[in-house]
Amino acid sequence: MFAGNSSKCWITQWSVTCSLLIENRTLSRDLNQGDPHLVMSPGDLNWPRHHFLISGYPVTCVQSKRRILPQSRLKDRMQTQLKSVLVLVLIVLLQFGQTDAACTCTATSCDCSGISRVPQDLNIANTNITALTLRDSVMRSPLGSFPSLPQLQQLSLVSNEMTSIQPNAFANLPNIQNITLSYNNMTSIQPRAFSDLAQLQTISLSYNRISSGIQPAAFSDLPQLQDLVLDNNDITAVQPGTFANLPMLQELDLSSNQIDRVQPNVFKNLTGLRELDLSENRITASSLLASDVCSDLSGITTVELSDNEFQCDCDSLPTGATCSLDIVKQVRCTGAGDLTYPLTLKDGSLMCTSAATDLRGSLCHLPLILLAALLLKHLV
Repeated sequence: MFAGNSSKCWITQWSVTCSLLIENRTLSRDLNQGDPHLVMSPGDLNWPRHHFLISGYPVTCVQSKRRILPQSRLKDRMQTQLKSVLVLVLIVLLQFGQTDAACTCTATSCDCSGISRVPQDLNIANTNITALTLRDSVMRSPLGSFPSLPQLQQLSLVSNEMTSIQPNAFANLPNIQNITLSYNNMTSIQPRAFSDLAQLQTISLSYNRISSGIQPAAFSDLPQLQDLVLDNNDITAVQPGTFANLPMLQELDLSSNQIDRVQPNVFKNLTGLRELDLSENRITASSLLASDVCSDLSGITTVELSDNEFQCDCDSLPTGATCSLDIVKQVRCTGAGDLTYPLTLKDGSLMCTSAATDLRGSLCHLPLILLAALLLKHLV
């Protein structure tokens, strides 16, 4: 070694690269195993000392940080590293979902069923998409991450695992008309979940787990909304203001829930509402037949109330009810013999149809019953 000179050494499996700094110049040389200029210390291949010449200068390069591995051991290490890389890639795919290559698209529609996130470059691939399907996936709450799809009109998010909808979730879909979110795991609808969607006409949230109710303003200010479907949930109450400023709403389905009372002003000012389905709930007659509720329901063409509990007694009916006969006659109260009888209106007052009336109706069918019994006897 020459005074003032320094050397560096990098070792791979089969070669050594050393550099020598001489008079501010770096000289380097790659030496392969077996090169006459490369001499390894006897009996120690893992921690070698290398003696060779660079441009006539004798250099000793000592490697003390990286070991030279036999080929078999190096192969094992490479396989282990490759497995680690593959595991990392798999984790990334599971975390961030598949790519947009999983989507099947035509000129105006895309079906991305089965993927775990919302594709972000659909707007680059096709700006004319009008229908998008994302179903049967494991998306839990991806909403709010939709790309800009200015022409999209139909969006299906059926049968996923979504638990909530974030405010302004559909902000990048200005022309969306129909959103289907059935068969998910949502438990509540937050305010402004469907805000600023001036063209939205239909929302379906059937077969979810909405139980804590629907927050006020969850569906407000949707000027074109015509059909709102909320059946087969666990809704226990609907608060006033829930359906505020929906001038075009025509059909509202709240069937198959756990609603036990109708609160005043819930359906007030829904001047365009033609069909209201409240069947298969737990609505009591006292809340339904209250005068202010009757007033709210008076402008609705069809109100379906079948299969409610009502919990009323023919001997203690509410007074002053102003509901239409179409509503009143769907209510059944307990009367004589613990039988239930439909209500009717007589001189503006509620009353149960009498047992005698029901009996007369049954007697009218007596000849047919006897004839059927006679025929059955001869057949046997």
